[in-house]
Amino acid sequence: MKRICGRAVCVFAVFTALVSAQSLLSGDMAAKVDRALAQGIRGDVLKCSVKPIRPFLDFAFRFNAGFVASCPVKEFGGQESSLIAYLRITPQGRPPVVLAQGYRLPAIPPPLAKHMEVKRLKTEFETSGAFVLGEGQFTVDLLLVDNRSRIYQKQWAMEARRTRSERSVPLAVPANTAAAFPVSSWSGKPGGSHASGSRLTILLDAAPINPYAIKLRAWDRSFLLGALSSLLRETPAEDVRLIAFNLDQQREIFHQDHFNADGFAKLSRTLENLELGTVSYKALQKGGWAELLARLVNQEISRPDPSGSVVFLGPSTRTIDKIPPTMLLPRKSDSPQFFYLEYFPVWRGGSEFPDAIHHATNACKGTVLKIHSPGEFAEAMRKVNERMQVSATETEPLQSWQLVNNRVNFGPKP
Repeated sequence: MKRICGRAVCVFAVFTALVSAQSLLSGDMAAKVDRALAQGIRGDVLKCSVKPIRPFLDFAFRFNAGFVASCPVKEFGGQESSLIAYLRITPQGRPPVVLAQGYRLPAIPPPLAKHMEVKRLKTEFETSGAFVLGEGQFTVDLLLVDNRSRIYQKQWAMEARRTRSERSVPLAVPANTAAAFPVSSWSGKPGGSHASGSRLTILLDAAPINPYAIKLRAWDRSFLLGALSSLLRETPAEDVRLIAFNLDQQREIFHQDHFNADGFAKLSRTLENLELGTVSYKALQKGGWAELLARLVNQEISRPDPSGSVVFLGPSTRTIDKIPPTMLLPRKSDSPQFFYLEYFPVWRGGSEFPDAIHHATNACKGTVLKIHSPGEFAEAMRKVNERMQVSATETEPLQSWQLVNNRVNFGPKP
């Protein structure tokens, strides 16, 4: 950890071996950050803005909260830069918790940089951070520091409280407690009681939980990775093909045929970079999403080594049109079976129009299971398992898997 001194106090930042994973600071380092925040920090100003995200309850019965930081690209001169966020979360009447997370800001590609005047750019770099809470009142102090020792500081208060409909929900985090956002992982080993020898394709829809959002945030990544890790831990599939895609960017963002633990880590980094990315002009072409979705379906139908089951996993998207029937290949058999576990956050109420993936699943004579709550997820798991067991007795004894997803997060309200 490198020590950077300002005009009045010292600020501490990690720029050597900077990692994106959130860390809980303790001991001397936590005390130094706490002391610097308490004394007040002076130094060159980093011109950013921060929007706090108020607490919301997730499927694991934890309150999620966080922030979105926006900084003008011109602040960094178009060069690759580093930024670290320190969070001091103080529960009412209890000692604070100090967290740190590093970010790498990508440089403007040289071919573009030579054709633009960076100082006039109005584009902003955006990133997000998140943490978990128990019920209670909290004060949050955020300190952003870049690799030029510039600082941005903000403080806000928030309350995590169950709504009337949530009062019977048992909370997983004790009251007046703050903690780092849990990092999902997977050992790479088949789940369930034993591997069945089956092959499974997972088509992960890398979309925000809030369909009105235009960026994938920290809580969205947690939702996607938590859902995926739960599925992988519980499925008895011997071999998994993982494809992640983004309809807004109209592209496949990750593909691994024999998905393993290393692949899970690479996927995590890919999703983080997706937040920093911009949409290519090609993605603005009308109908590009349909070409992508049709290609994903067609390649699963026509593979010489098809999976027994294909599952779309993700939140309901804002794209609600149907793929033109002429874009889909005719099916010559009932294999693979298609499923779509479509998550709807409860705050959307009755606004549950079928999205493009829903339509595509129906076109493949697949099964769509809508998810709103842990109870509904358990019921969806039971239905999927029953249908897979029936299929396994009617076809080759390859097709059997289970889906358990107890880490799906509710999204913040728009």
